Amino acid sequence: MRKLRAAAIIVTLGTAAIGAVGRAAPSRAAPAPNGAALYAQRCAQCHDHATGHIPSREALANRPASNISMTLLTGAMRPQAAGLSRADAGAIAAFVTAGAAANAPRLHPNPCRGSLAPFRLSGPAWNGWGRDLANTRSQPHAGISAGDLPGLKLKWAFAFPGAMTWGQPTVVGGRVFAASTTGEVYALDAPSGCTLWAIHVGAPVRTAITIGPAAQSAVAYFGDVSAVVHAVDAATGTELWHARADEHPNARITGAPVLFGSRLLVPVSSFEEGPAADPAYPCCTFRGSVVALDTTTGRMLWKHRTAEG
Repeated sequence: MRKLRAAAIIVTLGTAAIGAVGRAAPSRAAPAPNGAALYAQRCAQCHDHATGHIPSREALANRPASNISMTLLTGAMRPQAAGLSRADAGAIAAFVTAGAAANAPRLHPNPCRGSLAPFRLSGPAWNGWGRDLANTRSQPHAGISAGDLPGLKLKWAFAFPGAMTWGQPTVVGGRVFAASTTGEVYALDAPSGCTLWAIHVGAPVRTAITIGPAAQSAVAYFGDVSAVVHAVDAATGTELWHARADEHPNARITGAPVLFGSRLLVPVSSFEEGPAADPAYPCCTFRGSVVALDTTTGRMLWKHRTAEG
């Protein structure tokens, strides 16, 4: 049996503590936010007496601090965190994850060095979630058979921060595009696994990444859990545009955008069931939708509501 080597991505756990920085005062620095006190005010009522789908304080302690901070600032807990600064959210996250953060490894991308093959959209690929507009989730150019599987060996591994990853990697033009729950998006060289570029978009990314053609190169499209759609240069990671798909505070994008000609079709969902556990929350106000954005500018062309208002 011939021996084959296949590239693979192995996700390992990483975390980074979020530091709390006080706002400068004319004569002296203001005290740093008190994470314990803020947790007691904003979080303890639910998480210290967790029921149903609400994670317990112990479960939160095992999550990366950056994930908790982002959940407060841009995710499901945004309503409960209303009025908190980034430093406040970081202080809560650092308090909750103090033990785990102290022992967490620090991970650094492995930058590519030297010349690489030019990026092209042609050739075998797995682009986006379903691979094609029919969502076949089938690879017609697999290159291997079932009998080859015992001969596959690990070629490289890539570790990135986050307790988990949601969106599957996209493979196009000899590149691997992957996102993390801490808000980073990476472009890796498929043959070697080195990092071509890495960007931070400010909110966790749950969607697969869709690659489409552009005048000069190619564009990577994806959405984040704050309901923002991003378009970046697939070769460099440079932002081309970003657009909010919905203004509802609990809106999020979890389904991968789909390209159809010059339009980017984006499904919009929410996490309204999370804050709805609070008796004071005025449920339910979100209406699902599909939006169409212009691929060049990000301008919204239309929005179709999937629930009656």
